Amino acid sequence: MNLLLRLLLLQIILLSSTLVAAENLVAAENSVAVEDSVTAVFKHCNQFGDISEAMSHLSKDLVVELGRRLNVSVLDTKAPMKRCMSMLKNGEVDLMIYAHNTAERSKYMDFIHSTDEEKVVFMVRKKDGDWLQNYSDLDNKKVAMVNGYTYFPRLNTDTELNKKLVMSATQMPKILLAGRVDTFVSYKGVGKNILSRYPDIIQASYTEGNIKMSFVVVSKKSPLQQRLDQLKVVVQDMVNDGFVDAKVEQHLPGAISPFAKSSNLN
Repeated sequence: MNLLLRLLLLQIILLSSTLVAAENLVAAENSVAVEDSVTAVFKHCNQFGDISEAMSHLSKDLVVELGRRLNVSVLDTKAPMKRCMSMLKNGEVDLMIYAHNTAERSKYMDFIHSTDEEKVVFMVRKKDGDWLQNYSDLDNKKVAMVNGYTYFPRLNTDTELNKKLVMSATQMPKILLAGRVDTFVSYKGVGKNILSRYPDIIQASYTEGNIKMSFVVVSKKSPLQQRLDQLKVVVQDMVNDGFVDAKVEQHLPGAISPFAKSSNLN
């Protein structure tokens, strides 16, 4: 009888061990599945492909380094700004480097590490002189803007201004020099690159500053939302350790990154 009891107890122990092992295996598989959902390949929308080759390369280098520090893969996809905004809104892409903050965009994206130092600038023909001194000088002038871009509130909502909307920013220097428009709108960060390529174009004195811009924006529908806290730390580290400044100098010599070295994350 004692032998029979011992055999029964042994079977119970073996069965319990098997069940525990199976439960542990399921838990491990679930853990891997959760981890995979967090560390899947993230898609970056590179809106600079049709604006500036230098800015496009800068954006790609920054997002690749971001992925390396997060230990994830990032797929760099080029698309016009309007398309990038649509894809971010629908969750077709996960993030974008360098984007301006607006109340409308905050409905479908989160802003990581923002600054108030970006400027909107206007480009004019050198032969016409620096005629653009203030906003009122735009009256009766034709202004080229990229369709889908956000510049500053007054310009965005001005229905009286004669605006020529173009699909690609690369068109604007050409149509300005051809006399089809009087000026076009750009950003300080890419302005120097434009001026170096087109010596017959100058930057007007009139600018609009304090345009709030973020280092990274993340779609609210992206699984990257699960790692926002970690993303904030990584972004700040990239700024603090000089990586961003080095890349800006590599691709845009003489340009200054607007992102401050600070522990204050917005």
